[in-house]
Amino acid sequence: MSKMLNNKRGLSEVVGYVLLIGVAIALSIMVYYFINSYLPKQTTSDCPEGLSIIIYEYSCDASQSRLNLTLQNKGLFDIDGFIIKAANDSNLPAKSLKYNNGTGTQSVGIVYIDDNAELVLKPSGKFNRVFDYSDHGLITKLQIIPFKNYKGESLLCGKAAIVQSLEGCD
Repeated sequence: MSKMLNNKRGLSEVVGYVLLIGVAIALSIMVYYFINSYLPKQTTSDCPEGLSIIIYEYSCDASQSRLNLTLQNKGLFDIDGFIIKAANDSNLPAKSLKYNNGTGTQSVGIVYIDDNAELVLKPSGKFNRVFDYSDHGLITKLQIIPFKNYKGESLLCGKAAIVQSLEGCD
């Protein structure tokens, strides 16, 4: 008789452990879905790895505080635009540059590639624009961050950003 009681007691311990493990798994699944509901959903992808832009050439007209800038797409993908900022050594963080967008008004900082018929800067393509830096006085550094449009949103490509020192822009 005592042998039967011992077998039942061993069985109840196994059932207890199985229930404990089942409850732990169920709780972990509930916590996962609860936390997952608070995390933002990623609706866009990152910029492609092969995206690259360089300053092909520049010239400064210090008398009119104008920067004539030519950029070139050295990457493998189209670039839809870029953010441009300038600074001097004592004026960090950088401030956006102004430019004439072709409509007679000035735009600040965000440049869409709108000079080309296809509205993008193709690989190996060049883009030229004149910027006004009269609000800055002396500029010694230029920061350019390219972006791509994806499903109606602009994705900043921080990995492809460049910072270059300038000479003669005072």
